Amino acid sequence: NLAYERELEIEKLEKQMEKIKKSLADIDTTLSDLELYSKEPEKVEILSIERAKLSDELDECEITWIEKQDELEKAMKE
Repeated sequence: NLAYERELEIEKLEKQMEKIKKSLADIDTTLSDLELYSKEPEKVEILSIERAKLSDELDECEITWIEKQDELEKAMKE
């Protein structure tokens, strides 16, 4: 049934978003080390690029999550 499928998709998205948020937090913690910028500038660049990618991925997941929530609500009304 459509409602059940949407619930599974929403649950999967929620797990994915939590994983992304944890990765972002880990990167932020690493980037908060000011010594890193002078000792390993290439690592800072790599982490900054990865952070931007993860942030975009999180945005996409959140948009999809909202869409799936709307679909679930409509399916529950039918």
